[in-house]
Order: sequence, then C-alpha cells, then structure tokens
Amino acid sequence: MLLLLANIFATGSGHVNPSRAINPGLVYDLEPNDYIPYLCGLNYTDQDIYFITTVMIQTLTKHHPAYTRTMTNVGEAKSSYDSVIVAPLGVKMTLNTTRLEFSKVNQKITYQVTFSRVTTNGDASFIHGFLTWKSTNNIQLVRSPISVKLV
Repeated sequence: MLLLLANIFATGSGHVNPSRAINPGLVYDLEPNDYIPYLCGLNYTDQDIYFITTVMIQTLTKHHPAYTRTMTNVGEAKSSYDSVIVAPLGVKMTLNTTRLEFSKVNQKITYQVTFSRVTTNGDASFIHGFLTWKSTNNIQLVRSPISVKLV
C-alpha cells in the first residue's frame, strides 16, 4: 500500500478552538465573485463559469500571478498584524505591505500578494505554502493556505 503525504487539498481546517473563534481578530471579506479565480483554477471552461456565476470572463485572464484580499478588523480598535510568509518551494511571494495597522473596529485593509517563479525545475503540479498574519500582541494568528500551480 502506497502512502502519500496529505496536501492542502486533502486536509481540513483543523479542530475549532471555541475560545479563539470568539475573538479571531481579522476576517476575510468574501463576495461571490471571489470564487471565480477558484473556479478558473479548477479548469472550468468560460461557459461553465458563466453558467455558475453569470459573469463572462476571458480565458487570458484566468491565470493571475497576483491576488488581492481585504481583511476586516473585528478585534481591538488599535491593532497591528505582521506577515509571516512560508512560500511554496520555487516561488517568491511578495506582499505590497508587511504590516496591517488598524485604528478602529470594522476597518478594512486590502493587501496584494504577487508570485514569481524562482526556479525552472518542477512540473505542472500544485505546490503549497502559507501566509500568516500575526498580531503584534501575540494573541491572534490568521493563517491562510496558499496553493500555486507552476505552468
């Protein structure tokens, strides 16, 4: 029997810690259109994506070397979070900001992550990493899995 290591796609989000879930610090804003890049990554056709979302996209826009996300502060009014990057092997991840500084509750800050390939090795398989926002008071950790397909 061949055993394989589980990757990001084969694991869940882990066990919920109720006391931490009450005070997450940051949350991601999520709109229905945020799922479109995910569907593109699953190799849905333009027609399939239109059927699901009623949004017409162009094939050329499917592969993005960057993405943006918006975080909402649901924790303390004055709080800061530093980024901790564990980039997928062979990929450089660059953030347009390494610190999120909030001055009030429900404030939103958008950041951008850019990916660049730093090795010519590898195939067209998925590789994985993480982006973590760590509060400067060391109470909250907001960890997001990253999956990149080398093309």
